[in-house]
Amino acid sequence: MQNVNTGEIENWGVELEAKYPVCSRFNIHANASYLHMKEKIVAAPEVTGYVGVDYRQDKWLATLGVQYVNHLYTEVGANETKENFCLVNASVTYAATKAFSLWARGENLLAQSYEINLGYPMPRATFMGGVSVNF
Repeated sequence: MQNVNTGEIENWGVELEAKYPVCSRFNIHANASYLHMKEKIVAAPEVTGYVGVDYRQDKWLATLGVQYVNHLYTEVGANETKENFCLVNASVTYAATKAFSLWARGENLLAQSYEINLGYPMPRATFMGGVSVNF
C-alpha cells in the first residue's frame, strides 16, 4: 500500500466544546464533532465525542476521560472499512513544587482493539509515568 495525495476534496463539519466548573476542585469538560464527508478519507471519523472530569486537591490533579469514535475510515474505495471504538483514559499528577511534577497516565484502559490505519493496530492498555520540569 502506498500513501499518495488524494487530490481535491469537499468535506465540512462542526465541533462543539463545553466546560463546566462544578466547584473549585471539580470540572467537567466535553467536546463533540461531526464530519460530513463527500469523499471518504482514511483516519477521519464521522463522529467523535469526549467527556472528562478533573478533580484537584491541593497539589494533586486527577483526570478521567471517555472518548467515543464512530465511523473512522481505515480503508476507502471498493473495500471500505470503518472502525467504532470507545477509549477510557486516566491520569494523576502531583505538583511537588512550582517547577517539578510527577505524573502517571493510563490509556485505553479497557484494552480495546482498534486501528486508525488499516493493518496498523493501536496498542491495548498502556501505562506510563514521568517527571515534568518547567523553568
